Amino acid sequence: MLAQCDSTTLHSLSLVSRSLHHLSNRFLYSNIDWVYHYDERRPRYPPLTLLLRTLLAHPELALLIKRVHLDNHYLANMEDHLKDMVPGSLDLQTIDAAMDLINKMGFPQNDRWYKALSEGSVDAVIALILSQLENLETLKLALCLVDDSVFVGMVLKHLITVRGGGSFSSLRYVKFGDNVDGYDALDIQANIDQIIPCFFLPSLEELIVTIHEPDLSSWPTLKEELHQKQQSQSLTTLRLYRCDIDPKHVETLVMLAPGLKVLHCGFLRHISASEYSEEIDFADLRSALLPAADTLEELTIDMRWTDKNCDVFSLPLSSAGRVPMGSLQQFHTLKRLDIPTELLLGNLNRPRPPHKRLSDLLPPSLQSLCLVDNAVTWESSSDRRSPNSTENSMQASIDALAEYLSDRAQHAPFLRDIVLNYEGRPWEGHSLLDPTYVGNIARPTQPQLLRRIAEASGVAMSVIYTKRIKRGISGRASIILYDPENPDTEPIECAPSFVEL
Repeated sequence: MLAQCDSTTLHSLSLVSRSLHHLSNRFLYSNIDWVYHYDERRPRYPPLTLLLRTLLAHPELALLIKRVHLDNHYLANMEDHLKDMVPGSLDLQTIDAAMDLINKMGFPQNDRWYKALSEGSVDAVIALILSQLENLETLKLALCLVDDSVFVGMVLKHLITVRGGGSFSSLRYVKFGDNVDGYDALDIQANIDQIIPCFFLPSLEELIVTIHEPDLSSWPTLKEELHQKQQSQSLTTLRLYRCDIDPKHVETLVMLAPGLKVLHCGFLRHISASEYSEEIDFADLRSALLPAADTLEELTIDMRWTDKNCDVFSLPLSSAGRVPMGSLQQFHTLKRLDIPTELLLGNLNRPRPPHKRLSDLLPPSLQSLCLVDNAVTWESSSDRRSPNSTENSMQASIDALAEYLSDRAQHAPFLRDIVLNYEGRPWEGHSLLDPTYVGNIARPTQPQLLRRIAEASGVAMSVIYTKRIKRGISGRASIILYDPENPDTEPIECAPSFVEL
């Protein structure tokens, strides 16, 4: 019954009697799930400082905490309000107790800790709370709470390298940020020094982070400090969301996860940087992924652009670097692949696009394939110019798909479904099944042709169109072209749905 009660009820029950107090605390402290809502008319501090004071006074309560989720929707876009997460300064009694803990744990840089606590540093408060949670299993922090963090990474590294033993031995899931709009507008990011130690957590299974242009100059020092610790063999899922990184950074992280099975590799670039920033050689990305070739089962590669004044949108990958990336046939355990078509087939908008065969590029182990066409679909609130001609790109990708599925038994014996993913604004006032409608992204979807290809191969096929309505809100429309479990059903147009991220 207590497991079904909310935190307010549990707190009330804990005040009734001593027996209920202990029972209620088990549930009250097991899950710290706080979302902070900023109101400039009446600032309301989350109980971070209260929690710190409580744990300092009653360290046994820290052993009850298994999940921590601290989030703030507004702070994703309002960096200036970080100072409102805690009062301007902590009281002297709390600071003294905190410094006693810092000395007991052996954390370095005492003066820096004292200064940060005196100034009410959110980073320092969160780090001290985490340092006491020996039984923590899940950690989720809004990216704005770890932006350029110093103390969270310091605590992680120290407890793993120096304290050892049971420190964070139960931590299985770490998430710094989300795959949503907002963070990219302010370059909010996690610090590489707090990410690297996560790869040495003994029980970690999934790590989700966002990093921008990480400074790897500290990597040799970190590597030396962590060299006696074995990389986590349990880490199977790594999701890099909206990262302004290069293939060499990806390789560094992939090599730290020898048992990697699921990888989301999300790139972010600013549109203004496309003219002068160093290009990405996507062939280098393929090389960066090779250390995981024998273990990887799911791979997503995503490329996003933003001009800081509008929503994130997509552009041809040839604007960002050199394509294609090369064959993925060495990834013989790969089951699911979500990838921009350009990375496989090259720039299809050229007058004479290079002829690439998907059967030469994809491993026969694939069960699910999603092709994202960055070459034909994009829109920006600051630039409404029509995109380049897309006839070559659309037809070339369809031809490549037909060729790939023509001998499915040889090239894709395990393939079950294919999704074609487009972004734009195709459905307003028009049927997606109308092959004559071109619309603002010049897209003859050719649903009947795609259905015939799917029918002949026995593979389920659908088309998805995603439109960014405004920051944090997307609309999605889709066509189910063919379902082998219901082969006689005609293509179905699914009504648009809108999701608030």
